[in-house]
Amino acid sequence: MSPDELNHASWDYFGFGHFGFLKLRNHFKKVIGLTPLPMMHMRKRKNGDFVQLLRDDKKKVYKAKDVIFAGQYDPQQQIYGLPDYLGSLQSALLNKDATLFRRAYYKNGAHMGYIFYTSDPNLSDEDDQRLQEALQGAKGPGNFRSMYINIPNGKEKGVQIIPVGDIATKDDFERVKNISTQDIFTGHRFPAGMGGMMPQTGANMPDPIKVSQMYDKYEVIPVCKVFERAVNSDPEVPKHLHMKFDLNIAQDA
Repeated sequence: MSPDELNHASWDYFGFGHFGFLKLRNHFKKVIGLTPLPMMHMRKRKNGDFVQLLRDDKKKVYKAKDVIFAGQYDPQQQIYGLPDYLGSLQSALLNKDATLFRRAYYKNGAHMGYIFYTSDPNLSDEDDQRLQEALQGAKGPGNFRSMYINIPNGKEKGVQIIPVGDIATKDDFERVKNISTQDIFTGHRFPAGMGGMMPQTGANMPDPIKVSQMYDKYEVIPVCKVFERAVNSDPEVPKHLHMKFDLNIAQDA
């Protein structure tokens, strides 16, 4: 198996919580190789077979005896794996929403819309219509909208522009970004010092060598052992196809 193929299986394991290898056989039904199966559209049948859902309602079936499957634990079901980053998914979505809101805010002219209020009884119907059409043609992106209200016989300040909100008065953008970033790193159990994240004010940058060694020891090596157990424990897989990772980093750390 090439490093790229193993990388593909690793993406499935961390992304979907499980991975699968297809046993490649010769004419004598002997296993001569392994190749990763894409897990995004893979489903498991009651009899243990796997089905890959294709376009146009087509399906590709893999017999249970031809697939090596392993996944992370899920206490609610034991059919598929459950990735452990799901707890930080809402923080990632919050980070996305905060960024999109910030972009829309600046694209809208650094304001969140306004209420164009008039109370002048001398305002003609034609002028009223022109104002409405002008505001409708100036709608901002996303949820930023402006509103026109005409109240005849109003009091002083017959024409006003009332802002809906001012982001400058209470800007939580930086705080939201920092908190959600921390949650995402924590959800993936990934050290911030290895993810290119700058430490907050007053904090020190950890030693990347030591962080890397501890991360390998407690996160990478256990996953390597999952792959080894899944492949090496299959009685049909010959020894020359067994997985053997360099786990010496565990002792060095």
